[in-house]
Amino acid sequence: MRLEAPLVRTDASVVTYNPLPFFRQMKPNVNGRRAARLEQEMMTSNLGTVLDLSGTGVRLLCRRPPEIGSEAALTLRCLGQEATLRAVVVWCQKVGFLRHEMGLHFIDPTDEQRRQLTALAMVGRRRVA
Repeated sequence: MRLEAPLVRTDASVVTYNPLPFFRQMKPNVNGRRAARLEQEMMTSNLGTVLDLSGTGVRLLCRRPPEIGSEAALTLRCLGQEATLRAVVVWCQKVGFLRHEMGLHFIDPTDEQRRQLTALAMVGRRRVA
C-alpha cells in the first residue's frame, strides 16, 4: 500500500502539497503545547505504550503511573531502534481499570537525542489510509 499525502487547496488557483499529513494541525498555545504531536502505533517504552510523541514530550498509556512532578529515565523503542531521555511527569488521568494516560515533558534533550527522537517518531507513526 502506498501512502499519499493530501493536497491542500489554499485558494481557487493554487494547490500545495502537504508532505507531513500525519502531524495534527494545532493552533499556537493550545493547552500550552509548543510542538505538534505525531500519533504512534508501534512504539513502546519502559513506562508504557506510546500514544503520541512531539519534540517536547510524549503521551503514554500505562498501568501504574509515577507521581506527577517526578523525573524518570524514559527509553523509547520501535522496530529495533531506541532512544533514552530524561522526562518529568506533568499530568496523569485514569481512563479505565488499571489504565492511565500520562503526559511527560522531555528535560533538556541533546541534539543527538532529538535526531534519535525524530527517527523513532517517523518509524513508529500511525499510518493514515
